[in-house]
Amino acid sequence: ITMIGAMQRFTEPYNQFSEHDEKTLTDLVNKITCGDFCELGCWTGHSTLIIANRAKEINTRVTVIDNFRGNEGTPIFDYAIKNNVKEIFEDNMLEENLFDVINLIEMDSLDAHKKVNNKSLSFLFIDAGHTYKNVKNDLINFIPKLRIGGLISGHDYESDTYDDEYINVDYVNGKHHGVIKAVKEILGKVEHDGRMWWKQL
Repeated sequence: ITMIGAMQRFTEPYNQFSEHDEKTLTDLVNKITCGDFCELGCWTGHSTLIIANRAKEINTRVTVIDNFRGNEGTPIFDYAIKNNVKEIFEDNMLEENLFDVINLIEMDSLDAHKKVNNKSLSFLFIDAGHTYKNVKNDLINFIPKLRIGGLISGHDYESDTYDDEYINVDYVNGKHHGVIKAVKEILGKVEHDGRMWWKQL
């Protein structure tokens, strides 16, 4: 998948997904040869571009879930107040000719899991709310949606250590503490590189 050029549109209000993360996600989705994909938290479509391209290559679909409001206390929350992020996402996917493989659900992931069938997914990517409670709920609610042997992955896992004092806020001292705690608590040991984490179930 060639990202150069296309990715320049996905950096507002700041670049959330590094080139290293792009490569890791590309390597992960390329392991999938059949079955549907699901992404929790797409924003303007940076990671979706990678996932949906793979879905198109193997003739399947990706369910994309986002409320397009951003996480409170972050630059993207303020950005969403002044900009129609859903429209930006849709325009980006249309420009990349990917909208035909996307099933977009505009709602909180806490409720959206009811719209995804159990054991229907081969790949799940989690990058929605970043507090401990948000990530734990997403893991509990969406793990049953994966097939046996499915691959679960996510973003913003900077290390294996966290501070309980900060698990209820988005990002402090260079880490998403809530993400790290929830992933370790629900999944145990995971593979991670850069800010990406993953595990085959």
